[in-house]
Amino acid sequence: MKTTITGVRASSYARYLIQLANNTAWETIEPLTLAPRPGTAVIIKQSGFGGFKALIDGERPVLVKRQR
Repeated sequence: MKTTITGVRASSYARYLIQLANNTAWETIEPLTLAPRPGTAVIIKQSGFGGFKALIDGERPVLVKRQR
């Protein structure tokens, strides 16, 4: 699924709750080196064992879990 980030909120240590344009919310499981910005492109892909990875523009792929 390819979409854009509409909102970002800090969750815990270097982790974020990310709101997407398609009205879903995802929380990063792994810490990020840079805070995501609204308007940035993101691709959510299914990874092994039923998990999901987010490919945020300019960042390495990180594990995420769906919140809404």
